[in-house]
Amino acid sequence: TTEVDQGFIKYKSDVFNVKYGRQVVTFDNHRFVGHVGWRQDRQTFDGLRLGFTPAKDLAINYGYITKRNRIFSEEADIYSKDHLLNIGYNTSFGKITGYAYFLEVDNNTDNALDSYGIRFSGGTATGAGKVLYTAEYATQESESGGSSFDADYMLLEGGLAMKPVTFKVGYELLGSDNGNYGFSTPLATLHKFNGWAAGAG
Repeated sequence: TTEVDQGFIKYKSDVFNVKYGRQVVTFDNHRFVGHVGWRQDRQTFDGLRLGFTPAKDLAINYGYITKRNRIFSEEADIYSKDHLLNIGYNTSFGKITGYAYFLEVDNNTDNALDSYGIRFSGGTATGAGKVLYTAEYATQESESGGSSFDADYMLLEGGLAMKPVTFKVGYELLGSDNGNYGFSTPLATLHKFNGWAAGAG
């Protein structure tokens, strides 16, 4: 397949920027919004993105997405009415991020996927190297066809960076609503988070 990867108009000043058109949109570690970057036909989005930096360490980003250009070519693209809000603040110990992602497939049905979360990620230098840490929590509500479900997300990660090697251990939980629904991140760079799963038979 052949298609346009990006095509947009952009304005940028010291504290404000706006971009309209087909573009890459990523937030944080790509768990909720990413570009699936290892694909030749990576994921991009059609829409409007606004950025505001009222202070040195504060960044406010908002995006309105009208089409999700997925990795499976045009036949699998999805028209949408997505609102993405991500606010990050840098501290001396790491970055605090609050986010709210309101996703809706534009297919004349009653559907919504709303996620709210907070994330803290950073590192502290020590004599042995750099101690790394991340903690994140989110809650999600899914509405479709008159049914409503809730689920939670949690991530805990710690590590030590000693050049040229970095050691990390992490725990990630994508919860469910009593087994009837699973926490979903349809705009993510999903392959990045594929791992192992264990369960009882």
